[in-house]
Amino acid sequence: MPSKEGLILSLDTSLLFRLDKDKAAQVFQTVGSDYAERVVEPELRSAIRGATSAHSSNDLYTNGREIVQQQIESDCARN
Repeated sequence: MPSKEGLILSLDTSLLFRLDKDKAAQVFQTVGSDYAERVVEPELRSAIRGATSAHSSNDLYTNGREIVQQQIESDCARN
């Protein structure tokens, strides 16, 4: 992922998510059983790229990491 300075960073990430049971049937019918690979992963990658490109590489290793995490969570929640 690119940092604000243009450095390319390698990140190890984890994501905990669950599918809303009220929308599960619709998701499986419209997207398919591989919805995590088709929807969740691309959205997460996009949110991470947006957050890391707005912050310095130093932010990812200091207290700024929490700000980056909050930005990623906020971006993912909107989608």
